Amino acid sequence: MIEVLEKIKGGMIISCQSEGNDPFNSPSGVTLFARAAHMAGAAAIRSQGLAKIRMIIKNVPLPMIGLLKGKFNDGTVKITGSFKQVEQLLNTGCDIIAIDGTFRLREGLTGPDFISEVRRRFPNCVIMADIATYEEGDCMRKRRCTLPLHNFKWLYTGLSTSQKMNLILNSLNHLC
Repeated sequence: MIEVLEKIKGGMIISCQSEGNDPFNSPSGVTLFARAAHMAGAAAIRSQGLAKIRMIIKNVPLPMIGLLKGKFNDGTVKITGSFKQVEQLLNTGCDIIAIDGTFRLREGLTGPDFISEVRRRFPNCVIMADIATYEEGDCMRKRRCTLPLHNFKWLYTGLSTSQKMNLILNSLNHLC
């Protein structure tokens, strides 16, 4: 675990994903994005979909943060929301698994409880928790989630600058 964290420390993680009718929405198309990110100096790749992840891992020599997308009952995106999905991602060779760390329920558990159970079932799994609020990030930090990092696409509104800095610094201090 420390080795993969050292590889990405201080570097940029590039999300290489494509969905829907996008012409790049294929394993080979997304792998081209990942190869370009590698050439540009990315420290790691984040992608979704088992076939896409397998092809990127085969062709791009960077740490892989893998995820599978689903939907919560309210229609919002759920990131790796089942134990089966975690196992599938681990079987691809992902270095890190991205999991929804929000307080919404999946498999009868909140994100923090689900991640705690993932850590119990898969003790060597390195987890990146996607969160939406300061409180979720603080909860993940207290539970020693490997990478309790904020999903910038979701929400930074409502957080003061000091809350944002606190969350980031606490996350970084946890890694040291």
